[in-house]
Amino acid sequence: MLLAVGVLTIANLLFHGMHFGMDLYRGRWCEDAYLFFPGPLFHAEDRFMDYFNMQHFMPEYGQTSALPPSLILLYGIASLITRATSPGVSIVIFSLFQFGLFAYSIARLMGSLPGAVSWSMTIRLAFALALCLISYPVIFAIDRGNFALTVCSMISLGIAAHLRGERWQAAAWIGIAAALRITPLVFAVAYLGKKDFRYLLTAVVVAMSATGIAIHPASLIFEGYSLQTWIDGFDGHSFMYTTWPNGLGWSSSLYNLVRFIRYLDGIPLDTILESAYRAERLYSMVCAGLLGLLAWKLHRTNAVTGFTLLSLAFVALPHVTGDYYLATLIAPLVMIAGQSRIDYPSLMLLILLLVPKDYFYYYFHIHKFSDIKVHDFVEYVDLLIIGYKPSSIQSLVINPILLIWLGVRMYLKPPPEAAQA
Repeated sequence: MLLAVGVLTIANLLFHGMHFGMDLYRGRWCEDAYLFFPGPLFHAEDRFMDYFNMQHFMPEYGQTSALPPSLILLYGIASLITRATSPGVSIVIFSLFQFGLFAYSIARLMGSLPGAVSWSMTIRLAFALALCLISYPVIFAIDRGNFALTVCSMISLGIAAHLRGERWQAAAWIGIAAALRITPLVFAVAYLGKKDFRYLLTAVVVAMSATGIAIHPASLIFEGYSLQTWIDGFDGHSFMYTTWPNGLGWSSSLYNLVRFIRYLDGIPLDTILESAYRAERLYSMVCAGLLGLLAWKLHRTNAVTGFTLLSLAFVALPHVTGDYYLATLIAPLVMIAGQSRIDYPSLMLLILLLVPKDYFYYYFHIHKFSDIKVHDFVEYVDLLIIGYKPSSIQSLVINPILLIWLGVRMYLKPPPEAAQA
């Protein structure tokens, strides 16, 4: 079914036209030629926005929420390639690197499954490449020029190492992923649930060490960057994407449902801000409780169920989770499909999470930012029915429902008798 939906998605893209041109990103940063792919899934003017924005980060114009290792390993090196070649060549190298790394991590995971079929690495890699090529979150990550696929690759490599019994290596991969983006530490809950505190400590130490080592080189690549600018940038990012309704069209976090019901026409700004902070604190406490229940569950379940639950928590629980991080769910998809007794309902739910539910990606513009008189209730009803502006029904409604449905199903699923986490 995933292959069939993927073929339909690709056919839809080709039907709307894909061609080379000179208009990628509207020449915002450079006069060089770019690649421009008009298609139905994403906003053409937003193409590779994260990639080029990060290369031109300047503290005097604003902070960044990217951690130091992310700047060095991805955007810093990419910036050097851009200067040595051209923006077009740079984005192609960046995209191919991420795409290839993620496909490799999935191929490694396939080879690490208990009782895995005796495919060669070449066959597994070809299968992983095909799977990634038709996956909505993977395409979205490439389209945005976001480093999400590198984070997801580290997570998949950590899961693969765990399945092979290489627990120290698994903890190190999770730590590296957390150094690129904090939220992968959710996977360290597996060690908390099993009371493997040495592996938990390993993941935390690796994340903190990589971050500390990278601060000074990052400040050399991006003049003015420091731990304080990151903290300021993180606060600004949190304010824009949790307090305000930005990003509702491309985030599958359960917190979207909280933000969605808050922004109705006519509510005073002070009331909005006060309710937002209360909602964020309450949501954080609920998430902490859910992670505690998850840790309790993990000590008595098998690896497939455990990592599926952790992957769902990684996507669903943070206040903001871009849809490109849905690529993390490819790992549990492969694990469930590789079992001798396949859980087809869970497999179908994962497939539905990995394909687009509508074929258009819209900007979300706030018309009256100062007093939060955004859209009236009728427009929100339209949104629920047809996925119309200001954002996508996929992220606001369907994906959270699918995440909750699959999470409850996996949590209540009894573990196999001989299975171990």
